[in-house]
Amino acid sequence: MKTVRYGFIGCGAVGQRRHLRESTLNRKIEIAAVCDINKSRARRVGRQFAAPVYFDYRDMLRDAALDAVVVGTPNALHADMTVDACQTGCHVLCEKPMTITTRDARRMIKAAAQAKRFLMIGHNQRFMPPHVKAKRMIEAGDIGRVLIEPAKGRVISRVHVKSAVHRAATQSAPAGDAGGP
Repeated sequence: MKTVRYGFIGCGAVGQRRHLRESTLNRKIEIAAVCDINKSRARRVGRQFAAPVYFDYRDMLRDAALDAVVVGTPNALHADMTVDACQTGCHVLCEKPMTITTRDARRMIKAAAQAKRFLMIGHNQRFMPPHVKAKRMIEAGDIGRVLIEPAKGRVISRVHVKSAVHRAATQSAPAGDAGGP
């Protein structure tokens, strides 16, 4: 089976503790390159994961023959990096939030569609067993209506629930899978 060659743009805490570390657990992933503008951090992470090091993501996209990238940089940088990655033929996993403006989000979506690449935003909590169960309960009508209201430019979700919903959701999850350590 072909491995997927990943490049990691941004080697901060989330990249190191989650994306890179978890990639080592998947035999279908090759950590093909790491990139960070902090040169000492990039070198350290490159050594740790035995990967070529870049300090400019555009050089990495051009030279590393990647299949996909993980964008784990400050939010304001997500759009340009994602668009550039799609245009060079890479699939993209972009850390949340997607970006800081609706216009940039639309650019990202358009770039992925035009390049026929996958774009996924790292809302990884949706796969947690309690959240999956809560979604099923909402769909079944067990919880009540889900309301969303804007507040100061952000979206806050408010769910009116029966008192036992969280307990019910977490009781079905195996130990350690309810979001804790």
